[in-house]
Amino acid sequence: MIYNIKSRNRMAVIILLMFATMILSACGNEHREEYYGDIHLYFVDNNQTNLVTMTYGIKSETISEQVKEVLEQMNKKSKKINYLPAIPDQVHVLSTNVTDKILYVDFDAGYLQMRIVEELLCRSAIVLTMSQLNGIDYVIFTVNQQPLTDASGNPRGSMKASDFVGESGSSINAYQEKKAVLYYANESGDGLVAEEYTGLYAQNTPVEKFIIERLMKSPSSHSLKSPLPSNLKLISVTTKDGICYVNFDSTFLEEALGVTPEVQLYSVVNSLVELPYVNKVQISINGETDRKFRDYVSLRDAFNRNLDLIE
Repeated sequence: MIYNIKSRNRMAVIILLMFATMILSACGNEHREEYYGDIHLYFVDNNQTNLVTMTYGIKSETISEQVKEVLEQMNKKSKKINYLPAIPDQVHVLSTNVTDKILYVDFDAGYLQMRIVEELLCRSAIVLTMSQLNGIDYVIFTVNQQPLTDASGNPRGSMKASDFVGESGSSINAYQEKKAVLYYANESGDGLVAEEYTGLYAQNTPVEKFIIERLMKSPSSHSLKSPLPSNLKLISVTTKDGICYVNFDSTFLEEALGVTPEVQLYSVVNSLVELPYVNKVQISINGETDRKFRDYVSLRDAFNRNLDLIE
């Protein structure tokens, strides 16, 4: 009789333990969240000049839910004291949509109130973060359903992560505003007109490159035009002992843009000599200076500033 009582007690304890285990397991499953991989969220550092990252685990399943989840996280202040939200408080996302691997993000007018550096950091942070999600290759920004434009009024169009990666392979880093005096061609193409431009200068790239690449784009004034072909390739640029050495591909020689050879040549020279440490400019084509520019002038010697062409 005693044996039977002990057996029954032992069985009751076992049943109670099994029941408790089932309850704990159910509670654990109730609070467990699904996990869909890690990405790097991009934030802005406390100086508001660099992008910084932190690892984040995606919890949403569908791509549309993941986009909303990530944007919410980017709009929050990070637990790390020096990490600021990439999307400022005054900027609001009105809608998002993913179609054919393109993420469309529509902002309110607060987006246009950002400073130059602030806007670049916000834009690059979103593109670099969202491009990590499976199903997103490009990102397009609009403001109140209107295309986002650059300083010249041209639509920025689709953006990809590699647009914001430097030559060293690192992400966008240490940008600041830079003022430069650029010389564009006049309407008839036979003179130069100075235009002051304020843009973003990446500290890990030469200022000279910043100037030349801007010359390839349309000026702010519609009465002026770029003296350089848009498909021109800048191979390298460096300055030593007051001479700026610029190496272009052969497009610099072959392309006719409706501007005189002098205007095309001295738009580069005059713009670079505006830098306080540049006195002359030496231009080469694929590394060679033993060439003639548009059958007009030898590139063997370095060029001084030409004031006669300036209006």
